[in-house]
Amino acid sequence: MVRIGRSARLPYSKAFCRIEHYFSARGTRIFHGGVHVQPHGPNFAVRFFDRLVRADGAGKGNPLVVSLYLKRDVLLKHWNGRFLLAQLTEASKPAHYAHCYFYGRLVDHPKWSNRVVVEADPLEHLAFTVRKRTWAQMPNAELRTDGR
Repeated sequence: MVRIGRSARLPYSKAFCRIEHYFSARGTRIFHGGVHVQPHGPNFAVRFFDRLVRADGAGKGNPLVVSLYLKRDVLLKHWNGRFLLAQLTEASKPAHYAHCYFYGRLVDHPKWSNRVVVEADPLEHLAFTVRKRTWAQMPNAELRTDGR
């Protein structure tokens, strides 16, 4: 059993929920999903692979893009910032991606109506696991005949 924030205790298996179920999940959850990490100068843009549809049906034909922008200066001020920075740098390399876990909320993007932004404050509520794509997961992967 685990308690998230001030909510009731939950079985560990129910404490985590895929980001695509954000609007339909009941209670407090830790959300997660695969992300693409792209460097923007010294900062990082993180975009989830999964899209969301609002529970109220508003914008039904337009799935929402979920993103997160992390500034290097903010990361370096955090006690665990160097580790997060190393993970984001690794995840931004070719043939890499990450899985993001966060406890927080989604807010409307200030400029784009088809996007929502992850608000995970403090940074203790944010974690990444870096993964390398296998050959089968590579887009436009060609079958090799030389055994490699």
